[in-house]
Amino acid sequence: MVLIAAIFSMGPVRSGRPMRLFLGAAGAGFGLYVLSEISTALGESGVAPEALAAWAPAIIAVIFAVAVLMRHEES
Repeated sequence: MVLIAAIFSMGPVRSGRPMRLFLGAAGAGFGLYVLSEISTALGESGVAPEALAAWAPAIIAVIFAVAVLMRHEES
């Protein structure tokens, strides 16, 4: 969650898009919550292995956040 928050706090607020940053951060948090719930349901039903269901949302969030931060850093 800290990495996801860093994505939205890196952009300048004076750019005239603070509402866009707020909505993006709220959407990312909600998306992570939904991904976590789906992963939990798949793990509990036995469709996916428990270890994969437990770690998948965190790993996906970290990879996405680092990729976006690297993109911001280069531009």
